Amino acid sequence: MRVIYKSPGANPFPADIDNTVEQYQNLVGGYFEMVRIGTDAAIICNDEALLTGMKLNCTVMGHPFYGPIFLVGLRGNDFCDVPGAWEEMNVFKDVERRAYE
Repeated sequence: MRVIYKSPGANPFPADIDNTVEQYQNLVGGYFEMVRIGTDAAIICNDEALLTGMKLNCTVMGHPFYGPIFLVGLRGNDFCDVPGAWEEMNVFKDVERRAYE
């Protein structure tokens, strides 16, 4: 599955991953949650990132994300490839970046 991956302090990049729970957990470093950011896209992040002391990654639409995250497409209730429009527009280019304290 095609996603856009971003870790704290790094630029986002497209990646091909397995569409499995284990792969999601490996990428975010633990249990994951989904935050919908559109009708056809969501951000997958670590469910306990703030509690476990992960660094601030970025803020998207006013929501801070800690630890590694990745953008996926949505087809109904299923995750799928990032839609081409999201990949081309670089959704993370205008995110707020702050130093982790």
